[in-house]
Amino acid sequence: MALNKISMTTETLKSTLKDYAAQDALEKMLDCMQENRAYWQGLYTEGDFLQWSAQLHQMEREQKLGIVSMDHYQLGRNKLRHTLIEVALKAGATVPNTAQETSGDTHFDKAVDLVNDYKFEEAEHEMSKALSLGLQDRDLSTAHAIMGRIYGEQNRWQEAISEHQKALELNDHNARNWTNLGVAYRRTAQYDKAASCYDKALAIDPDYDEAHTSLAALHLTHTMNFSAAIQHLERALELDPGDATAHANMAIAQASIGEFDAAETYLKKAILKGYRNAGACRATIDNLKSGQ
Repeated sequence: MALNKISMTTETLKSTLKDYAAQDALEKMLDCMQENRAYWQGLYTEGDFLQWSAQLHQMEREQKLGIVSMDHYQLGRNKLRHTLIEVALKAGATVPNTAQETSGDTHFDKAVDLVNDYKFEEAEHEMSKALSLGLQDRDLSTAHAIMGRIYGEQNRWQEAISEHQKALELNDHNARNWTNLGVAYRRTAQYDKAASCYDKALAIDPDYDEAHTSLAALHLTHTMNFSAAIQHLERALELDPGDATAHANMAIAQASIGEFDAAETYLKKAILKGYRNAGACRATIDNLKSGQ
């Protein structure tokens, strides 16, 4: 972890950053800014620098994973470069600080338990510690995937996208990781990217039930292809008859084609299997019924 310390003069810092900008070495710019962030005290926080770094890494991951075109990647990179140049010009003066450090496996385990108890804010705190300290016997890809879920459960979808991309960088032959990223893209209305992720998940594991359930949700909320949604939900329920979300989505799918008796049956099953958003599902079905 970079320390908040004074390691060069203001003019040297600005000159160094100017050289990095000329080389389009944005990661080096950000590393240098992080190491010397005391020069921007009162203007920018550590969170600002972390956000820019996450933005750069997200763009690089999307380009590497084939989610965005090279042209789109270059446009985003140029925009970030101009932002960093503006920040570099504001480098001023000064208060150093220091950091801390050791292994995050125990925090990882605590985070998993807290997620299972739906205590997501506490889970975020523990998993953040785990990631900052580093893992010895726990899987780093899984840690990022769990952090992505934690952010998603708090509706912090851009942060969730970044974490799921990190999980994929470490393990891109994992249907769950691709499905998780697809869900995050769908929740931020990036539907083409979501569809691409679901396709990759099903190419890896055609029998991954959550990918079928999530792809069905995309058809329900975006393409309005209800027959395709029902087809994927039928497959999901074949693979996992206990999937409460699949039952709830099937209730909405059936209501969408006017099969309200079937919708009621699936909603009851979803509730019996522990579906947590039954009220929203009921409201959707009632709205569809009233719109007949």
